Amino acid sequence: MSPARAVGKGALRNIRGSLPSKKCEALRLFESHTVERMFLYELELDPQVVGYVTQVPLTRVERRLPNGRRHIAAATLDVLVFSRNAITLVECKDLSWLRAHEDRKGWSCNDGTWSCEPYARWAVAHGLAFRVWHPPFPFAIYLRNLELLFTRLGEPLDKAAEPAAAKIPRLLRNHTFTWADLRAQLPGIDGRSLTILLAQRQLFGTIQSDPIGADAFRIFGDEAQALEVDQALLHARARMLGTPGEEVPAATPSTAVAHCAMRRLQRLQAIEKGEARPTRRMRKLAKQVAEAVQKGVTPYDACLPSYAVSGNRLARLDETQQSLLRRAVKDFQGRTPPIAITSAWTLLETECSAAEADAPSITTFRRALRAEDPALRALKTGGMRAYQATAARSDPRLRSGAASGFLHTVHIDSSKRDVRASSELKRLIDQRRALKDDAGRGYDSFYIAVDESSDSVVGHAFVVGPSRIEGVALLMREIVHRHGALPRAIVDDRGPDNQSRWLKQFALSRGITLLDTMSGGSRSNSQAENRIGQVNARVSQRLPGSTLPDKAGRSVDGKFKSLMTAKLEFLQLCGLIEAFLYEDVPHIPNAQGETPQQRKEAAVERLGTLGIPCLFDDELLFATSPRWTGGFVANERRGIRLGNHDFTSLEVRNALRTGTPQELRLDAADPSVLHVIINGQRLRAFHGKVQQRAALSAAERLWLRLVEPAIQAANRDQKTQVERKLSQRMERARAAADAHTHLHPSATVDASEVSSMEDPATARWTELWDDAAAEIR
Repeated sequence: MSPARAVGKGALRNIRGSLPSKKCEALRLFESHTVERMFLYELELDPQVVGYVTQVPLTRVERRLPNGRRHIAAATLDVLVFSRNAITLVECKDLSWLRAHEDRKGWSCNDGTWSCEPYARWAVAHGLAFRVWHPPFPFAIYLRNLELLFTRLGEPLDKAAEPAAAKIPRLLRNHTFTWADLRAQLPGIDGRSLTILLAQRQLFGTIQSDPIGADAFRIFGDEAQALEVDQALLHARARMLGTPGEEVPAATPSTAVAHCAMRRLQRLQAIEKGEARPTRRMRKLAKQVAEAVQKGVTPYDACLPSYAVSGNRLARLDETQQSLLRRAVKDFQGRTPPIAITSAWTLLETECSAAEADAPSITTFRRALRAEDPALRALKTGGMRAYQATAARSDPRLRSGAASGFLHTVHIDSSKRDVRASSELKRLIDQRRALKDDAGRGYDSFYIAVDESSDSVVGHAFVVGPSRIEGVALLMREIVHRHGALPRAIVDDRGPDNQSRWLKQFALSRGITLLDTMSGGSRSNSQAENRIGQVNARVSQRLPGSTLPDKAGRSVDGKFKSLMTAKLEFLQLCGLIEAFLYEDVPHIPNAQGETPQQRKEAAVERLGTLGIPCLFDDELLFATSPRWTGGFVANERRGIRLGNHDFTSLEVRNALRTGTPQELRLDAADPSVLHVIINGQRLRAFHGKVQQRAALSAAERLWLRLVEPAIQAANRDQKTQVERKLSQRMERARAAADAHTHLHPSATVDASEVSSMEDPATARWTELWDDAAAEIR
């Protein structure tokens, strides 16, 4: 069954995700957004591919161990591709990984083609083909171009652009045009239309080496010609950047080494011209230089001497000392809680003494520790967050770059609002068992969405209490409200609100790709993180009630006392943050002097808005409202009752005559609206106060919606306390009545006397009754 496993659960550097496949009409999981996702885009654009599945399980894969023994185990390959003429198993690997694992566990390269012998043998035995795919280098431009083509795949041309598009094949028959030249030649064609033609394979371009939309992007009418030019440009770009992981010998030589290399090269040139007499040593050097040149190394680099390996070539520590030193370094790396280096060296001295060996000096021990990766020690001692905080920055040549256009990729994140909640709001939040910060204060949160290409804010949302699903739903509403579209891809962290079933279902229904960053990997989501930091630094921390004075050792003012004051503070902060995000941030320039507003306008003019068009209608409101999972009562007379609230409408009452509610969703922003499905029909029911609340602002209705669960929880606790006090009061009253029985009138007469006493009136009525009974007889 595919997928055979969850992807990227323990990944340290990978960004996992899910792609809503247009070809398969289902989600396809991938565990690397720079390798596997790129290959999935190629499959989506390939007309020969019918479909594919990811994370394919293989059983009983046989390998040969170095000692000759058989090893049989299960494996999981990345993709199983169904083409028109073959079914192929594909394993996607980065080129640097393949080079590091060459000649290990069956991995090999033959004339530039990589393969894995155990997987290939398994595929042949089951009637399948097998191949290894790796992305080109550099890959950032290619990834973003494939991403853009996948976005436009299946979209029709505008009617106004069709006449100009029909002229393009005739123009390309005898000439090659760049993006800028073609748009100048045909004013009726725009960037969106050219991208659609590229996705439909009516046009071809240098998609591996030039960004689509750049003035220098080359456009061809023949696929073979475009591929040949593209490969040549990519090869030149790769030579300019250099291969990651391979050091350039001439990059960091000392002066003495450089002078020696130049003298060697000049002497070899003089020998070749016959101006100097060859020697045996120089003939050997000439042969080495010739072999190096054939491998692509320059003659100067081949003449560099190896002074660095001169001197002490044998270790001064014996085998016992080296073994104890390695053990001490490993113990220090994994020690929890961590210990000081001097303490670890003292333990090493003790072990060496027990083994009757001289202990290495503390300098040697420090040198051995520096040779180890500090990020691994952080991972062992502090977990994923400590690892991400310690890990070095990635090589810029191996980064994925930014999205091609506006509203294609959006980074979202949530954070605590750095303002102390009012005392009343804090009490309500605490009673809902909300999370608290280190000082034990209740807090509320806000969400933010930042466009990757322009770094502009495209949406925000507020939540009272900790981050939760409603915040993400409100954020999606805000993006559609402001831009009339949803993003094509969402980059988020692995918080529970971002890993919810609701978000996955919403993304699948709307065709949104989800990209999950590593645990604690805030660098991968730095755009949203930076904007949140600006909001707290420039708005929240300048308001009364900020937590910043606490950090400076001063007490925070506590003038927020009531729920009404908390509401006013919430509304005030909403207005201030909204003004900062949409009036100030768009005009803050970056290091190149470009503002987010300028970059947004340039991206829209070049390629148009890349988001998914979406209407702000009842369907969106229903999709972005959380599902009601509690109990309810529904009947035609009273409508639907949720907790202490009744919702009804004429349409709902009529539907309840013949059916029952199949699904209930309380609106995420309006507490007066309940979305309900009855007999497959989507309807709306309203609260009794809908007209009064309709006169409120959107922020006030949002406040009521967000704080209502906290108020209900507080009311239940308050009622419980009142009942407890009433019960205690009645118990005291009953106890007091038992203690004062001596004051009763009967307490002054003896019990025997009471039993013998008879009321005269009672005796008279008894006589009359007996006489009447006798007469009757």
